[in-house]
Amino acid sequence: GIKGVDGKSAYELWIEAGNTGTEAEFLTSLQGETGATGPQGIQGETGATGTKGVDGKSAYELWIEAGNTGTEAEFLTSLQGEKGATGWTGPTGPAGPMGPQGPAGATGQDGVGGVTEVVNTGILSLTGTGTVADPYIIDATETDPTFTAWDKSSGISITESQIIDLDHFTNTDETDPVYSISQAAYITNAGSGAVITDVERTKLAGIAADAEVNVNADWNATSGDAQILNKPTIPAAANGSETKLKAGTNVTITGSGTTGSPYVVSAFVSMTQGERDALATSEGMVVYNTTTHKPNYYNGTEWKNYDGTSAKTLAKGVNYQGGVIIYILQSGDPGYVNGETHGLIAATSAQSNSAWWNGSYVVTGATAKTLGTGSANTALIISAQGNTGNYAAKVCADYSVTVDGVTYDDWYLPSHDELYKLYAASSVVPNFSYSYYWSSSEVDSNYAWWLNTYPTYLEVVDKKGTYAVRAIRSF
Repeated sequence: GIKGVDGKSAYELWIEAGNTGTEAEFLTSLQGETGATGPQGIQGETGATGTKGVDGKSAYELWIEAGNTGTEAEFLTSLQGEKGATGWTGPTGPAGPMGPQGPAGATGQDGVGGVTEVVNTGILSLTGTGTVADPYIIDATETDPTFTAWDKSSGISITESQIIDLDHFTNTDETDPVYSISQAAYITNAGSGAVITDVERTKLAGIAADAEVNVNADWNATSGDAQILNKPTIPAAANGSETKLKAGTNVTITGSGTTGSPYVVSAFVSMTQGERDALATSEGMVVYNTTTHKPNYYNGTEWKNYDGTSAKTLAKGVNYQGGVIIYILQSGDPGYVNGETHGLIAATSAQSNSAWWNGSYVVTGATAKTLGTGSANTALIISAQGNTGNYAAKVCADYSVTVDGVTYDDWYLPSHDELYKLYAASSVVPNFSYSYYWSSSEVDSNYAWWLNTYPTYLEVVDKKGTYAVRAIRSF
């Protein structure tokens, strides 16, 4: 049939119904209120993987396209903002509790050079100031002198030559006189017929009972009234023992009187490790370290324990066990033990630049990132990628160094967090370059964590990239 007349549009009908407005306003009028949310539908099947997009341009390329010129290094420099103001120093944390005292160690061997000599005649005196220990012990063996008592019953032997007034007597013509009372009185009352002088009479008058105690004798006299006959033999001067003095700095021994050579001043001074480190050192010094509960000696270069191991104070920047300390574990860190010192050591030289992978993308399972996980990560990487080649983890595991006859060969590629500790201590790490460094922390088969030191940030990058490697170890 014949085509009919076109019908009116909904907008036209809306206008004929008495409404006014544009088509847009008509359409808006048709929109009802928002209905209630319906139940969630069933999840559809996963779609096919889309085609890989084109690699985006690097920040450096975009910078060049923006009209800039320069090298990548100049581009990186341009990104660095001004140095921010130094932040407030946080409050000092409370001191940790003192650890329990360890068992007493075995008695150490005699220290080297601990001998002071004195002259062997006269009187010995010891002087000094600055006591640290009390007492010093002078180690020597005393031989006590032997004295023989005088047997008074045997009398005193007087020869004729020793008595001037009796020089006319001989051993054969002497007759002992017999004194009567009057004759004894005559002796004590001098007269013209006296047989002794007034001086001799005075001497006799002064003799009383037990008169030997009043004799004015001189041990060293060799003639005269003061001479002592039949003296006992006294041994030569002997060493003293258990002579005590205050210990400390600037102690000197002066005088004489010892037959022993030398006197030995023996002391074990106790002090903290901080007090020990403040001493003016000299080879042969020996102290007891109350911080480590071990005796230490100074070998002319550094403090040592008696087993030959280093006794130096452990802190960031100290050379120790084949490298340099970069971090000391703190309370809350994995592996921290109260009262013990543990931490991380970095190799003193960089290892060769290497890729993370060993030529192919594989999952190693080395995903740990925290302190104390780098060694396990390294073992997992080598297990998965093989013990051949020169990739980052193996380069670290192959590193070895010998110091003072001790070989340290337990190095590994640092984990994500350990790598950041390495960077934070870069000012004390020898031969540290501001570059890109691999960590041992994996993301997946294609990517692993990497540190950019300028500007500083950790980022995920492709494992096949060749970057710097620095081995660390734990102590």
